[in-house]
Amino acid sequence: MRVSTCGAVWAVALAEMRSARRQVRTWGFSLLAVGGSLLSFIGSGAQHAQEGWISPVTEFPAPRFIMSSVGMLLLMALLFGVVFLAFDIRARDRRERMVEVLDTRPVSNVELLFGRILGLVGTACLVALTVVVLMQVVGSLGRAVGAPTEPVQPTSLATFLFIDALPMLLAWVAVVVLLAVLLKNRLLVAVAALGLLATWVLWSQSQPLYLASLVGPTMFGNLASDLLPRVADPATALHRLALVVAAVGVLYAAAALHPRLDSGRPVRLAVAAGLIGVGAAAMFGLFMNAREGVEIRERWLAAHRDASKTEVADIEHVAGSVYIDPGRELVIDVAMRLVATAESRASGELVMSFNPGMTIRELRIDGEPAQAMHRDGLLRFEPPATDGSFELELHAAGVPDPSFAYLDSAFDFATDGTGRRNAPLFLGRDASIYDADYVALMPGVHWLPRPGANVGLEDPGRVARDFYTVDLAVDVPAGWLVAGPGLRQAAEDGGFRFNPRAPVPAVALIASSFERRAMEVAGIELEVLMSPGHVDSLAVFEGALEPLRRRLGNLFDEATRAGLDYPYRGLSMVEVPATLRRCGGGWRMDTVQALPGVMLLNERGFPTARFDFAFRRDKERVGGGDGEAFKIRVLERYFRNDYAGGDPFVGLERNLLRFQAGVAADGMAATALEFVVEELADLVLSGAAGYFTAHVFTPDGGTSLGRLAFTTSKVLGVGGGQGGIRDVVANRPVVWDLALGTSLASLDPADDPA
Repeated sequence: MRVSTCGAVWAVALAEMRSARRQVRTWGFSLLAVGGSLLSFIGSGAQHAQEGWISPVTEFPAPRFIMSSVGMLLLMALLFGVVFLAFDIRARDRRERMVEVLDTRPVSNVELLFGRILGLVGTACLVALTVVVLMQVVGSLGRAVGAPTEPVQPTSLATFLFIDALPMLLAWVAVVVLLAVLLKNRLLVAVAALGLLATWVLWSQSQPLYLASLVGPTMFGNLASDLLPRVADPATALHRLALVVAAVGVLYAAAALHPRLDSGRPVRLAVAAGLIGVGAAAMFGLFMNAREGVEIRERWLAAHRDASKTEVADIEHVAGSVYIDPGRELVIDVAMRLVATAESRASGELVMSFNPGMTIRELRIDGEPAQAMHRDGLLRFEPPATDGSFELELHAAGVPDPSFAYLDSAFDFATDGTGRRNAPLFLGRDASIYDADYVALMPGVHWLPRPGANVGLEDPGRVARDFYTVDLAVDVPAGWLVAGPGLRQAAEDGGFRFNPRAPVPAVALIASSFERRAMEVAGIELEVLMSPGHVDSLAVFEGALEPLRRRLGNLFDEATRAGLDYPYRGLSMVEVPATLRRCGGGWRMDTVQALPGVMLLNERGFPTARFDFAFRRDKERVGGGDGEAFKIRVLERYFRNDYAGGDPFVGLERNLLRFQAGVAADGMAATALEFVVEELADLVLSGAAGYFTAHVFTPDGGTSLGRLAFTTSKVLGVGGGQGGIRDVVANRPVVWDLALGTSLASLDPADDPA
């Protein structure tokens, strides 16, 4: 673009901004946008302070994460407001008798309309920038004086301003200007524009999650995170670029159709068609690429269902090394001692689930090179013909694909409709994370091979839980800590080693530059690993360490008296990004926040809760001799109220029981029996029972819970749903005989509430 052209566009843009500044409607929608956003920001902070210390699950996260909701409201206000700034740009010229002057100026239609569009977009962006600055100022001042506000997370602000607001405002103003050129009547322009805006909002919110950032703001699909700050993924960035290209095409179309006489109309129409076509083609390609990801997952599911009848082996021991190069490559070099059944040796093939993002560099069986096929996440190889155990040595590298996890989930976060789109807000959506700032290798993605197909693994009675011993050396970057199964030991080479004394059913590794707090209770090393920016939330409990130690000691003593010794030497509570998926698969979609030796802390829960505000408000209650004990009671109630599956009492029960033993039943009886056993253990530990299913965050929230209560009550021969089940568990020792001896063949499937 020539310097003179740039000067002309800039001059028109400044003139348009001056004109907009003098209009009452500009100030009206600006005050509405600024005032509404600030009220929402302050109100959400107050709600978080009031409710965020009662339960980790709240619709009002810490104010620093508020752009996920405030940003959406602000963008809608801006898109609505610019309609009434742009709908009469030609009529305003006639009304102010500027048509003749403009028509005689040497500026071209493209320069004129481009300048006006930039002026209107600049006006709207100034409003957005004002909101951002005010939120940061109010948040900083509020935090300084102890009010329940704080500055908004910077990455989420950058995402809102540059990824969402700017490209979408540019495209939307160009569309409104084209309508103004075509329709001429201000009322028709306003009605058509508002109709298009309403249609887009309704359509974009009805799309599945995997298309969320391709049809609307990133707030539809992303969660702001301190541990994993992201501006935009490549697909979203390309979509916004395509949107800008299409907007320029719309600008050229408006310039060609503008009633002001100007040369080059056919050329501009051709340019408009070309740019709009390029933008539309790019968007279509992004849609197809996103759809291809869904189809790949469907292909994996079909392949694993076909392989689910193939013979599998049991793991006895896993040893080796794991090298974590964050954001680049995961390298595993492990030896697995496996036991194959006579049937599997006769069939000549064993199947293991192994993430398709990993590439096998070398595979040996009993020290000899072996042939194997790794396709669609299925690792197939021929077992040795000899009886007994054999050793599988595997050297592989890559980045685990998070979409490989939980193929047989009752519903899919990514593809299900609007009724389930809120579930990821509370449960996350990335089954694993391998980022330069954070690594979460969850068992569900099968970054380590696991016997059998990747279906039915979450449901008791379908696939027996496999227990094995572990001895892994883990190498992470300097300054990083890693949580894994049991006590983390320092290795001679500067890395870490995990060698728990008891078997485990799965291995998770979670690593980042954590800050650590630890204490020893009943011979067990307990640690909390949190982001350095969130450890301030621990300060309010510093004076309550002794009451906390006593309460935890009593908890472990009660478990020991019940015959439930803690099986590992260490237990880590580790903070995880809000984006990490915290529920599993199968029909129940159980929590995965409790893992062998590890419990997950959602960053939107305890790490950012405002206990300090609550305790200051209730200082008359905590100022006496039992003030610190009161804090521990509040903390215990807080975690017991985690109905998103993060209750650490349930997590402890699973480490004491579920991760040490499997059920000896099949089908529905296994589900019912496991439920009863876990309820018993939880009642013994804390006097309360805990149960979780991801269905509680869906429109059919009671389906899985009702199915479980129905099944269990039929197996035990009782009624009354969960209450009746608990009464029987507490009052009838013969419950075990009933559970193991009752046949389900007589149950009428029509009675099943599912």
